[in-house]
Amino acid sequence: MTECGAMKAFFYKHTGIISINISLFLFMLLTLWIKPVDGLRKYNIYSHPGETEEVILPVYGDRSVTQFFICSDKSDSFEIFFSPVNQEYHGSFKVSLLNETGEIIEEWNTDKLDTADGWVQYRLKNASIEPGQKYRLVVTAPDLDEFGAIGVSAFISPEGIDGADDLLYEGSSDGDHNGMTMSFGVYRHMINVFAIAAFICLFAGVNVCYVLRNKGTEKFALPVLITSGLIMLFILAPGCGPDDIYHYYSSIGLSNKLLLRDDINVIEKKYESDLPIHHNTNTALVETFEGLRYRVGTEEGTYIYEGRMDKLKWPLSHLAQAVGITIGRLLKLGFIRVYTLGRLFNMAAYIALALLAIRLVPVNKELMLMLAILPMSMQQATQLSYDAPVNGLALVFTGYIFRILYEKKEFKWKETIICALLITAISPLKVIYILLGILLLLIPGAQFKSLFDRMTKIGMIVLCGVIVLVVTRSSDVSASAVRSASGLTSNLSSMEVGHYTIRFVFSEPIRFIKLVLLNWGIHFSNMFRGMIGGSLAGFSISIPEQFVMIFALSLVLCALADTESVISKKWQMIITLGLPLLGYLAVLIVFAFAETTYGTTYIGGLQGRYMIPFLFPALYSMCGRKIHVGINRTTLFIPVAFVELIYIVEVMSSIDF
Repeated sequence: MTECGAMKAFFYKHTGIISINISLFLFMLLTLWIKPVDGLRKYNIYSHPGETEEVILPVYGDRSVTQFFICSDKSDSFEIFFSPVNQEYHGSFKVSLLNETGEIIEEWNTDKLDTADGWVQYRLKNASIEPGQKYRLVVTAPDLDEFGAIGVSAFISPEGIDGADDLLYEGSSDGDHNGMTMSFGVYRHMINVFAIAAFICLFAGVNVCYVLRNKGTEKFALPVLITSGLIMLFILAPGCGPDDIYHYYSSIGLSNKLLLRDDINVIEKKYESDLPIHHNTNTALVETFEGLRYRVGTEEGTYIYEGRMDKLKWPLSHLAQAVGITIGRLLKLGFIRVYTLGRLFNMAAYIALALLAIRLVPVNKELMLMLAILPMSMQQATQLSYDAPVNGLALVFTGYIFRILYEKKEFKWKETIICALLITAISPLKVIYILLGILLLLIPGAQFKSLFDRMTKIGMIVLCGVIVLVVTRSSDVSASAVRSASGLTSNLSSMEVGHYTIRFVFSEPIRFIKLVLLNWGIHFSNMFRGMIGGSLAGFSISIPEQFVMIFALSLVLCALADTESVISKKWQMIITLGLPLLGYLAVLIVFAFAETTYGTTYIGGLQGRYMIPFLFPALYSMCGRKIHVGINRTTLFIPVAFVELIYIVEVMSSIDF
């Protein structure tokens, strides 16, 4: 066979994977062209936008703004915050970088239209900003007039801004601007290693999964879970999700116990968390990257952490995270490495639970896998959240109940004990998930010896969940009861600073029902989108709805593509489809009590991630229905790979500066 013939034979044999790789690569180029991924920035002089003492200095004609500065490290870029005085007047202005002798190093002509986002970045092409040397930034606009001026933001300098020097505003002025600083930042531009790592991980995972596609779902599942987890870990490092500081210190507290220390509140100074909360910030990304490369965190001493922390009421909530953190502390690693180890162990524990669930579920293992890689679930699993064990254990419990239904064997004491252990493990993590015990009602009476046997065993399982809730959460419930029974009346003026209470429900039930029903419709769409992954919890990043719907459609098609079912009776379908609605109602009520100020009609604090465990059984009720889609369920992971690519681009192009 000739070389050309051998190549044709190779391409013919591997047409599928070659087509997938080419399509994914072209889609990546297209999305990056539409929404470029920004590089990382190692700041030398930090930007300070939105200061309370900010003023806007108009630049036009012979008026200019000059900012002197000195850097302590080599840099190649800077940014300035501009505010067009009048957006109806167009034009351009000039930004110049000069050295100490007044020689122009580089100049940029900037259109006012380019200042729509405020911050404008400038990168030196043929030079660099050297440490220890004095520079000045000069903004001039000789072609602009008073009505179309460009505004330069300036603010009173906080103490301790490294490298900031005097600002000079030339031209008649309405005020004295001595001691002010231009809103600017100086940084070194770096390659976004996190985005590159995520893309490499995605392509590697797609190819590995393609090779294993016919080896069985359980073998196929591991690379899918690892790929999805690593992608989320890369693109969210080190941005903290909701309450991640709380989860971090809770894990540290449990780590103290694993190290046989008495006081969970005593933390070494080098492990004090200073990561930004609810942001995926550019500077923190760079510091994380450098923290992974170098040994950091050598500060000696301890301090007492007095913030919000889980007082080890239920150690299972932070066990995996604490094990990872403890290993890092024993190895005397720095903060970033210890924090990352905690996240890796949390992810590993979630993957292990997901694999167990896939092994347990008797039909449509691909659907269980797709549910396990929900973007929101993976975000929580790759941080320190106890939502990881919640979602993982919910997957296992659902898979185990479905196995019992499928095998149609007698529900013995062995099954009773296992179900009791699972409910006992889940319910203290979040109270509302004791509702998952309703799935026990799916088991027909024929699988029990008698009605008494059924009531005894199911009652014992539920009782175990209730007992552990009382033991672990009694103090919280007591505090809530005291607050509810306090002297608060139904008078709005006396309750504006309080939350809705149980007492209010009994005194004005109609108003409370109206509150819940009103919010039922308000939140339903966002809760659904958030559950699938329309927004990453705690991040100001919203994924385009069309890609969220692609993931949702893949889930539905995966369910409808199976001719076999474990839910065959109408009453069983009512339970599985009614559980998410009941869970949604419970979430609304809980957050009305916990988060909502009395008198407001909008229940706050709701996020779609709270609904994830209730989604699992509902989707399985679609399996084996009359509506059947003839499709290979494994191929549905191809559009999911394209959705994963969108998550990489959306998050990495949205990091703050």
